[in-house]
Amino acid sequence: MKHIFIINPAAGKGAAGIKTLPDILKTVKGAGVEYEIHRTVNIGDATRYIREHCEKNPEAAMRFYACGGDGTINEVLNGIIGAENAQLAVIPVGTGNDFVRNFGTAKQFLDIAKQLEGRVVTVDALKYELLDPPPADAESRGVRVFPETGYAINMLNMGFDAEVVAKTAQLKRNPFLFGTAAYVSGVAATLAKLKKLPMSVEVDGAVVDEGEYLLAGAANGRFSGGGFDGMPLAVTTDGLMDVMFVRSVTRRFFLSIVKKYHDGTHLKDKRLDDFLKHYACKEAVFRPKIPMTIAIDGETTETGAVRISVVPAAVKLSLPV
Repeated sequence: MKHIFIINPAAGKGAAGIKTLPDILKTVKGAGVEYEIHRTVNIGDATRYIREHCEKNPEAAMRFYACGGDGTINEVLNGIIGAENAQLAVIPVGTGNDFVRNFGTAKQFLDIAKQLEGRVVTVDALKYELLDPPPADAESRGVRVFPETGYAINMLNMGFDAEVVAKTAQLKRNPFLFGTAAYVSGVAATLAKLKKLPMSVEVDGAVVDEGEYLLAGAANGRFSGGGFDGMPLAVTTDGLMDVMFVRSVTRRFFLSIVKKYHDGTHLKDKRLDDFLKHYACKEAVFRPKIPMTIAIDGETTETGAVRISVVPAAVKLSLPV
């Protein structure tokens, strides 16, 4: 088994390169394992690098460690998807680190020795298809343009949650704001300019709702926003994805449920019965009436309609023992 560490130097305000890399080098040299270090240089570099490795070495067993945040995990995922000889591992040194919350604590995943002895589980992934082109001026406004088709490992968010992610990314430039604190600040800033997202939603081939929404999402994992348990029923191994959408509500009402949304108890709140719908399904299509912001594993872009489907047992995920 070759252990390949994909390091995002910018992750965690530089923590991946400054703190994590020396720990990796000390541990792998002490263990005497075959290893490689690759520092990413730009967006998409990890995916390209991993695909080339998998294509050139189709028989070699390789474990790729995503050393960064959820965006780095997404890039590694899109590199290994479909490669039978490749495993995904995660060393969470981002600011949100939401995907690993489905399996344990960040501290457990930062133990490199235990990572080298990782046990493999098979988890689902999500495939997305951007059915409409991005706004013509997206790139000129600094909006990241994603491929028309790709994969996510944790969650895709639309509406309020995606707007918060975009705002939080700006706030993270402040050295004193990170993780949940940055997300809460993003919530406050987005709440001040609460938007309605006009949209129709199809689930497994049938239109199930149409109206104006506060937020919507499709999930493989439970957590987003640095620890908000927004999809508490999601299971990464059940061959299904969880779809949830919430109709527009007043600011006062939203503030009254934010803590429950963080704690994952909002689905039990009877006050939401008239506003919230939840489905466990194979596929969903979200068709907004206007261009919308969408967050794909915590990275935002702008698009129109999007189709999301579950890919059962798509990824060999290595977990620390």
